[in-house]
Amino acid sequence: MREVRIGEDMSTDTGIWVVAHSSQDKVPQVTFELIGKAKALGTKFDEKVTAAIIGHGMKKSLLQPYAYGADEVIYVDEENLKDYDANSYANVLEVLIGKYKPASVLFGADSVGRDLAPRIGVRLETGISADCIDLDMDIIDGAKLLMQKKPYLNGEVVVDILCKERRPQMATVKPGMLELVKPDESKSGTPIREEVKVNDAEILTRIIKSIPRVECENDICKADVIVAGGRGFKTKGDFDRLQELADLIGGMVGATRPIVQEGWISEEFQIGQSGKIVKPKLYIAFGISGAVMHTGGVIKPGTFIAVNENPEAPIFNVAHYGVAGDCKDVLASLIETLKK
Repeated sequence: MREVRIGEDMSTDTGIWVVAHSSQDKVPQVTFELIGKAKALGTKFDEKVTAAIIGHGMKKSLLQPYAYGADEVIYVDEENLKDYDANSYANVLEVLIGKYKPASVLFGADSVGRDLAPRIGVRLETGISADCIDLDMDIIDGAKLLMQKKPYLNGEVVVDILCKERRPQMATVKPGMLELVKPDESKSGTPIREEVKVNDAEILTRIIKSIPRVECENDICKADVIVAGGRGFKTKGDFDRLQELADLIGGMVGATRPIVQEGWISEEFQIGQSGKIVKPKLYIAFGISGAVMHTGGVIKPGTFIAVNENPEAPIFNVAHYGVAGDCKDVLASLIETLKK
């Protein structure tokens, strides 16, 4: 284990790593989202971007990171790494980080990243910020520091978390939070293979059977038009009228976490940091205050319309158009007008 102590010279730690798991020669899309963000930061602050890929039977997945901005691809391909296992993957990644000493290591906050990242953080005795909504970098006291942005105070504010005294700086980012850059297929490179043997004894869990996930026909993440409701609705009956509006304009109904907790709609339609990340062409928010925990889950909508009885509601700061009024009355009026 490579220990990093307070006061240790960390000037030799350079580069931004994006860690990925290759399954059936595929890496998750969040890997490319992270590479795009890392490349933007790397270009600005002269940091090399490396995709570190662990798995088995990789070929296509080793070249894709270059198209999204990776300067380098380092990979470990072992038969015992075909399926994700927390212990063996952590062993491999610990060796790689100890050898290359990257200054920052990023993970997608998916099932693998959320499990693997904290294990590495403990082993290397360094900090990690989970479920960040964005990343930045700045030079403070001569050191390049990764600014890990997270909602705080129930989403009322966004704070920057810094790891000044340990390396690597680590963070996970939820899929869909970062912009997916357009790939440049002309970019390529020669992946570097690292030999890290994985013994059978290291494998603590094995997959007996895999059942393909059944895609939901009503996946709100794919909706171009969404009408969403929040605490501004006082009764379930009033909230249910959102479906009437959605049917009229060819959209889907979404909601904030309190509405889901009330049982007025299924959690698969919850939008926000703790729910689904959506990127609609049209988003209409009724009775939603505008806390970052919710608005952070609505990524660059084409048109954002907000309806709230409080003219000072934070949601008006992010909406393109706003209506100050009771959400029940505005909704009824809109439905009546559309029907005509």
